[in-house]
Amino acid sequence: MKLIESIFFIFSKYINFEERKLAKRIFKVGRKIDFLSKKLAYDLISENHLGLCLEVEFLFKNYDVLTKSKRKELFNNIQRIENDFLKFLEQNPIENSEDYELDYLKSIARYLELNKNLFYKESSSIYGILNIDKNIKYTGDCNQIVNLYIHLFSLENDVRSLRIKQLKDHVCLNYKDIDIETTNSSFTKYDDYLYVSEVWEMIAINILDVNDYDLISSEVSANDFLMACKICKKLSSHNKTTEHNLIVAYQKMGRHLEKIKQYKSALKFWKLVGFEKGYHEFLIRYVKHLVEQKKFSYALKMSKKSKNNDLILFAYNHFVNNLTISKKFEKALKFAKKSKDQDLIKFVASNYYNFLYPQTKTDSDSKRRNILKKMYKLAIILDDQKLARSIKNMI
Repeated sequence: MKLIESIFFIFSKYINFEERKLAKRIFKVGRKIDFLSKKLAYDLISENHLGLCLEVEFLFKNYDVLTKSKRKELFNNIQRIENDFLKFLEQNPIENSEDYELDYLKSIARYLELNKNLFYKESSSIYGILNIDKNIKYTGDCNQIVNLYIHLFSLENDVRSLRIKQLKDHVCLNYKDIDIETTNSSFTKYDDYLYVSEVWEMIAINILDVNDYDLISSEVSANDFLMACKICKKLSSHNKTTEHNLIVAYQKMGRHLEKIKQYKSALKFWKLVGFEKGYHEFLIRYVKHLVEQKKFSYALKMSKKSKNNDLILFAYNHFVNNLTISKKFEKALKFAKKSKDQDLIKFVASNYYNFLYPQTKTDSDSKRRNILKKMYKLAIILDDQKLARSIKNMI
């Protein structure tokens, strides 16, 4: 089975079935209705929060260092971290506790103890927490240290007991209105803060967090970026930020689909962006593309959605010209009249007249009369009174 799995994942971006399943479950957070998204987020945090953080960084930060072999090592390090902490608890047991969960958090604080097991580094990633040496030393910023606390807490407790307090450019844990400043292992109370939210918001905070400036990252695909924004929209308290990011994601997805010539799929994303933020400009590009593909009828339909008179006339011109070249003069004249462009109407009428003129040299009087009647109408359209009188006399 291991051999089959190894062969199967040679060409996959995932290490194994377990990681692929984790990624799919993370994506589902952005697709499900709100309460199911939050339930799934709770489940993911409870099962393996550090593994979740690592996969989020792989999917949505795309650090070059997170190769398959390195991720495999980091996933294995999570077990080392758990074993090391549980060994610490055995040596330093919690006894006669009135509030076991609070004392458990204090044990985590003692276990980490800044500058002994833990080193603070601004704007760092979960990579710094998981890339431990044989002595198990952790490096992280406030976000990543909070992630470490959550994971260690979840080994014996329900993470629903924890909440996240977001301050300006900072985050800490909150338990029963007690703030845990994880960067220095102190228990305090912050009165000046932005939000207090449920623990599942930590997933959104990790996605929205700035990139680690020590790590090189590659561009995240348009589809993954969109999914990251959808997850944040479900879980984050920062509504203005997530709304803005979602619009950016729709724009990015729209441009990506245009680039690979999937304009119909791009259309739905530009609609979500809105008329003033790019949908109007997309319709101009789309109509021009449709004209190049000689899909004139659909180009005309799309041009009307833009409510741009110049674009509508552009589509009419190309549609009518094509019909005229194809000698479908009746249809061409019909659409030229719909355009209400006199030059276009006269263009079709002139071409139609020139097409009919040689046909008047026929031996059939009835056929000749019918042709002359059409020519008379065209002369009226061309506003050539002299020609119209001449044809009327011939009739």
